[in-house]
Amino acid sequence: EKQFEKQVFLISSDAELSDQNRRLNHFGYTSETVEVLLMPMFLTGKEPMGSMGNDASLAVLSSKPKLPFEYFKQLFAQVTNPPIDPIRESLVMTLKCPVGPEWNVFASTDQHCRRLTVDSPLLTFDELNLLKNVSPSDVQNRGWKSLTLDCTFKAYSGKQSLIDRLNALCTAAENAITKNNTPIIVLSDRKASDKACAIPSLLSIGAIHHHLVAKQLRSKVALFVESGDAKEVHDFCTLLGYGADGICPYMVYRCISKLHYEENIEMAAISKPDAIRNYINAINRGILKVMSKMGISTLQGYKGAQVFEAIGLNDDVIAKCFCGTESRIKGTNFDVLYTDIIRLHEYGYGVGTTLNEALRSAGDYHFRIKQEEHFNTPETISALQNAVRLKNQDAFNE
Repeated sequence: EKQFEKQVFLISSDAELSDQNRRLNHFGYTSETVEVLLMPMFLTGKEPMGSMGNDASLAVLSSKPKLPFEYFKQLFAQVTNPPIDPIRESLVMTLKCPVGPEWNVFASTDQHCRRLTVDSPLLTFDELNLLKNVSPSDVQNRGWKSLTLDCTFKAYSGKQSLIDRLNALCTAAENAITKNNTPIIVLSDRKASDKACAIPSLLSIGAIHHHLVAKQLRSKVALFVESGDAKEVHDFCTLLGYGADGICPYMVYRCISKLHYEENIEMAAISKPDAIRNYINAINRGILKVMSKMGISTLQGYKGAQVFEAIGLNDDVIAKCFCGTESRIKGTNFDVLYTDIIRLHEYGYGVGTTLNEALRSAGDYHFRIKQEEHFNTPETISALQNAVRLKNQDAFNE
């Protein structure tokens, strides 16, 4: 535990806290993300409960920058009874999954056993470091070695720079397999800074996964993601659905350190390692819940299945990163995605703004002036009450 804490929790000064807030803003975190979504998972090990319905704008219609996760909706088996109960039928469900090079299913050799077994798709820092720094003995005796790809691109370099970087990542992954026989590839955005924008993890994993599928190389490698923008259950489900074998949400783990450094009253009751364990348990339960909606019992059957519908993504994005996904409504192309990346970058590292010193409040869950648009606004509620109480037709027409 002490070694685990030393690796994860690095904030020890106000300057480091400020840098942490800049990075959180850069990756799309808000004060509501931390307070409404993450803290209940840190404290209870369960997803937060919410009422049905969402009156906020769709990602494609929103005037605020959005991550690619928000353009996808999970498909589900449209039947009256749930296909699988993830709680009462947990014995038939599992997140344990073998990853790495696959061999001919019609043969049986010792090579078929040379795969990694991942108990949970969520990785800790220790587990990720083991993958990124494979011991020389494993390289020599078992052929295990890894390659880390930097999923960032130069800030303010234009849309074409984003596309070129995605193409370069695809080529690098292909060469790692064909030329170096590398069985583990880690996609990392940790080098994001004031001069480098992080490519959204869903774009990078989707592009590389489909490129390797097209080249008939996907079964020869395990793809892991060191992601700064994945934080809630839906984020992890989309990453898994588009080819990820495991994800390390390192910014979530650092967010725990931020809350402890700020002496958050609620977080004071729980240790940092326990908060991480609770968070991983909450996400694992959430992934099982989502899988059960389609009647899928094992993570091995869910990974790469693309059980999603895109709402508002243009054909160029679908063809590059999400081939085969249905997108009936168009709108967001690489120009818009690049603009959103830059806007998020400026929230964290913009010049002449104080927003980067603290987490912004985006108004996704609570109404905020000049933030995310909602169907139900204070003016709408006031007009409705006026119309009902005073039978005011003009207020009703508003």
